[in-house]
Amino acid sequence: MARRVVLSTVGAALFIATASARAQDPVQFLMRADTAFNQGKYGESADLWVAAISLGFKDQSGVYAAASAAFALSGNSDTAFIFLDSAFKMGWDGHHAVETDSSFASLRQNPNWPAHLKKWKEIAKTTRATLNAPLREELLQMENEDQASREHFSIGNSVQMRSMLSDDKRHIKRLKQIVKDFGWPSKSLVGWKGAHAAWLLVQHADFDLSFQKKCLKLLRKSVREGQASQADLAYLTDRVRMNEGERQIYGTQTRWSNSSNSWVAYPILDSANVDKRRKEVGLGPLSDYLKFLRRELSHEKLTY
Repeated sequence: MARRVVLSTVGAALFIATASARAQDPVQFLMRADTAFNQGKYGESADLWVAAISLGFKDQSGVYAAASAAFALSGNSDTAFIFLDSAFKMGWDGHHAVETDSSFASLRQNPNWPAHLKKWKEIAKTTRATLNAPLREELLQMENEDQASREHFSIGNSVQMRSMLSDDKRHIKRLKQIVKDFGWPSKSLVGWKGAHAAWLLVQHADFDLSFQKKCLKLLRKSVREGQASQADLAYLTDRVRMNEGERQIYGTQTRWSNSSNSWVAYPILDSANVDKRRKEVGLGPLSDYLKFLRRELSHEKLTY
């Protein structure tokens, strides 16, 4: 069924929204895209997937694959192929899905299908041969645990807070050993998903600023080498600066303001040029970002 491919390709991405990430990531676009898809509104769904990508999910291969499915079902085969090409290049190992799932049936009838499929299989084979699969799976498992502890988190619930903090510290203890043994988990080592999972764990390590700062340096180098996400680097840059009491650079860190009863950004350095900097790392305009938060997340007064 068409429904299956969206769940299989973007399920993990939907869980990127943690208690902190929900105040900072456009996860609601993913949910709305999934809803529109299931209602058969494929053109609308495709637009929402693209919006999610432009606002912060530009390095999530599953989101590109889900967008491709929506484009394919809406009759836009050319764009569907473009998004699938991006998904496979970013590490999505879904050539079996594209060969069997009904979402991509129209693409399989396209004259360009054989050449694309051959290319995707070659990319997937090369990727699997070079990755440290056990390490990748370990990072993804820790990411899933991170998300599970935050999915129903309530501000002021001390039991949940202690449990979440305990999980975070356990994850960081393991990640420190991974970094010691392998360096920063790069795309070549653990794929885009694994690299993103490592970033997420560090992003939540506010209790260990020195490690966050160490990882920021490693992540910056990895981005220069094309081995990590620019958007992830932007988020961690702002997080570290916020934790040091400095103004942020990209406007990724937000908080709920009781005085204005809405989401506001933490202070930004050279705020007049923030959109230029955001564009450079694949993020949308700050004003759109804040409008989205105020419209979609006004009831979720999450600050952690």
